[in-house]
Amino acid sequence: MRFFSFLIKVTSVILIFVNFSVVANANNLIKGELIKDKILDYLNKNNINAEPLLNSNRFFRKCREEIKIENMYKNFSTLKIYCPDKDGWRLAVRIKKNISKKTIIKKSFKENKLGESYKTDFNELKQNEVFFVNYVTLNKSLKKGDIILKSDLKIIKSNKIKATNFFSDKKDVIGRKLNQNLGINKIIKARHLEINWEIKKNEEVIIANLIGPVQVFTKGIALMNAQLGETARILNVSSGKEIEGIVNKNKNIIVFSKNF
Repeated sequence: MRFFSFLIKVTSVILIFVNFSVVANANNLIKGELIKDKILDYLNKNNINAEPLLNSNRFFRKCREEIKIENMYKNFSTLKIYCPDKDGWRLAVRIKKNISKKTIIKKSFKENKLGESYKTDFNELKQNEVFFVNYVTLNKSLKKGDIILKSDLKIIKSNKIKATNFFSDKKDVIGRKLNQNLGINKIIKARHLEINWEIKKNEEVIIANLIGPVQVFTKGIALMNAQLGETARILNVSSGKEIEGIVNKNKNIIVFSKNF
């Protein structure tokens, strides 16, 4: 009896230690989303309208020094990203240039028949048309715990991809609480706000492919929890493929790919 009591105590201590280790490790990691944002800043400073092909949900060891970005070729097709720490890491990220067809949808999707082609009332995409993206930003600095008011916000327009996991409609962030300090003119992102899941793991969602004038809607299953504006992994029920898309209102997932 004493042996079993001792065994239970030892097991409890091990579980506590393992749980602590997991938390400690999590605190030493950063998501690909943060690195992606740094790459976008670098590209914008060099007047390159493009998007890094990096998984936003991939984890990297947190860097004590400033993360470095270098262009590997003159045409900015690949960038070298590295952490200069003694035990740092490095990776090469390919760049997808000349993005002109990404547009942020300002309306919720209408009722549609899943799996069928469905022509939306959104502006049809023309081959050489340049779209201006709306970014919701702050018009003054706010502190952690502040509730965002309509008067705190402004919209900036750009034909460049300035960030990932952002918002294009003020209504999506009004009333939300900040989980960190945020300065004036900063683009508000999902990770800046206290958690409010728009979709949950294993929940049914609608995948909306926005490539071309005829939009295709189909059924999907969420493979993770995600907030409005975040990038989420989704299973396409029809094709069986795992894809990534931006979480929009009413459990709609926006994708910009022919192969989904």
